[in-house]
Amino acid sequence: MRVKRIPSVLAVLSLGVFAACASGGATTDDSPPAASSGATTSDIVIQHNKVGVGAVQLFMVPDGGTVAQLGLLDSNATRTFTYNVTQAGVYRIRAQRTDGGANFESATFNLRAGQRATWNMQLGDRVLVQNR
Repeated sequence: MRVKRIPSVLAVLSLGVFAACASGGATTDDSPPAASSGATTSDIVIQHNKVGVGAVQLFMVPDGGTVAQLGLLDSNATRTFTYNVTQAGVYRIRAQRTDGGANFESATFNLRAGQRATWNMQLGDRVLVQNR
């Protein structure tokens, strides 16, 4: 009966692989948790500087969800609203004029808990979304 020997290089490599697997590949991650970790709300910042428009009532309008009232915002004011995000999705912000004029809306944007959405109404319908 003849016994084959494994070359010493292969034996050393296989021991190295075995040692790496046995350690469980444990690593430490000291980075801070993601912004949305544990968060259920998002900040909605509205900059109302639209020329010729008085106070507006603001609403969050999720695609396929229930419209939620944010609050009232006077002309030439900026306000941060806290919105309870029940699920990540596509939203838009509706501004309903209190003087009976035409209402207007933002463009649609993606939002999840822990983010900040900013709409400068004077600059158009685009909403900037960032992690808090």
